[in-house]
Amino acid sequence: MTTHFCRYGAIALMGCALLSPSKARAGIILITWGETVSHIGDVSAQNNQNLRTGKVGYKYSYWGVFWIDLWTHSGTYCVYEGERYKAITAAEAARLLGKIESELSTPFLYKVPLGWIILGLLILFGAIARVFEKKTGTDLDQLLNDSRYQDAFLRLQEHLAKQPAAVPATEGAGPQVNTSDDTEFRAAFEAGVHHLIARGILREEAERNFAVVVQALVQAQQQNAASIAVRDSAAH
Repeated sequence: MTTHFCRYGAIALMGCALLSPSKARAGIILITWGETVSHIGDVSAQNNQNLRTGKVGYKYSYWGVFWIDLWTHSGTYCVYEGERYKAITAAEAARLLGKIESELSTPFLYKVPLGWIILGLLILFGAIARVFEKKTGTDLDQLLNDSRYQDAFLRLQEHLAKQPAAVPATEGAGPQVNTSDDTEFRAAFEAGVHHLIARGILREEAERNFAVVVQALVQAQQQNAASIAVRDSAAH
């Protein structure tokens, strides 16, 4: 049994919106409130002789937003049929169900409204996302500011500069790293990794972190070179 007063709430909110034009343009939030009965169980056959209904429920009041309960209160056990109910004690509910009173429990969504669960999950997911985002950004910043990885990248550039296929530096853009020749690039990358190993970093960690650093710095070089090319083109 559920009784929603949505129509009256919407009318009241529309009245408030008319009195506050600036808020009216932002939209109307639909507030819902009323009473509902959550089914607990059926009355046992031996206790159903003098009852018109065979259903035991838990009646409570609620209010929320868009039919998502944010607050519940005034709960009580009852016998009900359709929209009609009669409040009973917990002891009476237990007797009708053929249980002992300690076996009864209020509905989970009465103790923890659905709105709390949704908000809790959103907060949890948001916190996890922020932690991962912050951790990733912090790790990259630390690696880029680590002199060991800076020196290793210089070793990589020096190794490529000795090769005939090396790309000449673009004016103002600094030495460019050519990744088109896979064999030469792998050799240059390995030179950087060896430098890191010599500085006390384990190979697996050196390879993983150096790959992240090289990717970030190469992308930065490419973007810088593209910006200079656009600027020179505009100047001519």
